[in-house]
Amino acid sequence: MGVRPCDNLRILDNKDLMRLLRLEVKQAGGQSSWARRERSDRTMLNRVLNGRKPLTKEIIRALKLCNVYAFDGD
Repeated sequence: MGVRPCDNLRILDNKDLMRLLRLEVKQAGGQSSWARRERSDRTMLNRVLNGRKPLTKEIIRALKLCNVYAFDGD
């Protein structure tokens, strides 16, 4: 496991992730289509989109993202 150099990193917050998820779901043709394509649970997707559950690891992976933690020095 090493550090990969990357010139175009962008830090996303939860609002960005939700915006990205909503866009992906819309482009897929809806929640059912996206969930089927990603082999994900549509009910959980719906709960995440409606703010009743936090983003799951499976949804984050389906968006081709990963969790990264940043230290702000405080």
